[in-house]
This record gives sequence, structure tokens and C-alpha cells, in this order.
Amino acid sequence: RAGLPRPLRRPALALAGRGDGAVGVLFSRTQLARQYQAQGFGTPQYKALVALTRLGYTPRFVTEEDLLAGPPRGLKALVVLAQTVPLPAEVLGALEQFAAAGGRVLCDASTTVELPHARKMDLAMPFTHRGKPHNWGSPNLPAGMNDSLLYAQWHAELAPAFDAALGADFRGLYVSEKGVDAKASLMQI
Repeated sequence: RAGLPRPLRRPALALAGRGDGAVGVLFSRTQLARQYQAQGFGTPQYKALVALTRLGYTPRFVTEEDLLAGPPRGLKALVVLAQTVPLPAEVLGALEQFAAAGGRVLCDASTTVELPHARKMDLAMPFTHRGKPHNWGSPNLPAGMNDSLLYAQWHAELAPAFDAALGADFRGLYVSEKGVDAKASLMQI
């Protein structure tokens, strides 16, 4: 309502103001180097974020810097995708502490580096996709395919693996009754 102090207009945000994000997706500067300047649709990290959201998790990106600053608040699982460049020793130490405190570390079959206490998912995130030529600033879409149709195809491949690896333990309050066939995102705070 107009006239109310700003924090009282959105009480849910005023109380906690953060996502119910128990699942993190590692956004590794070591792996991505300068590519992080133009990341988005089509990258393993983005596809995972959308797939996890549609499954009823409320994922968030976690950087190496976040891990070094201490265990991220509320994080219970961390998904590492397509990591082929060894992480710095300090980051591996932070992952070790996270796992020792009960956090679950999951990685895909494309991850080739050793990670402390990591469980491999039945999933391999590809580094490239077929499609028309592109640069880092534009999506790699096959001719005749729009982003919604392409993502629906990716989701059918990704959702069962994420669902099997994470189960119901880390989901938010709202979950689609359609499970892996959910067509809507369920971002929640």
C-alpha cells in the first residue's frame, strides 16, 4: 500500500529477504576464466539452475569466493558441473569443510577433477551443442529451434538425473505435482 514504510509493503522480504536456496551450483572462476563475462543460456551452470528451479528446488549460484568466505548460509548441497580445471587448494579445503559439516557435493560425469566427498551423478553435461555458429554473447540454437523448445528438450535429459541425485531432501516449500515433467519454474522465498 502507498503510505506504508517500504519494509512493510513486502513483509516476506522484510523478514528474510533471501531465497530458500539449499542447493548451490558452482560458478567456478577457475574453470570459466574470462568466459564469465558472457555466460547464460546454454551453459551447464545455467541449464542446471533452470532445471533445478523447475523441479522445486530454489538453487543459487555459488562462487569460489563465496566458499572461501565461509560456509554459505543455508546451503545443503553443491552441484559442480563440467569442472576440468583443478580448483585452488583453498577452495578444495572449503569444499572439504562443507562436506564434513554434512553438505552434499555432487558432480557430473564431465567433471574430471577430484573433489572432496563428491558423488557422481548419472549425467554428463556437454561442453558444446550442435547448432548454428555463435559467439559467447549469443545462444547456440539449432536452426528452426527457439529457446523454449530447446530448453524443454534439455530439461527432459537433465531433470531425472538431478531428481535422482537430490531427491526430496532439498526442495523448497512449493513443488509441482508433475515432478520431472514440470513445465513451470517455482522460484520461492
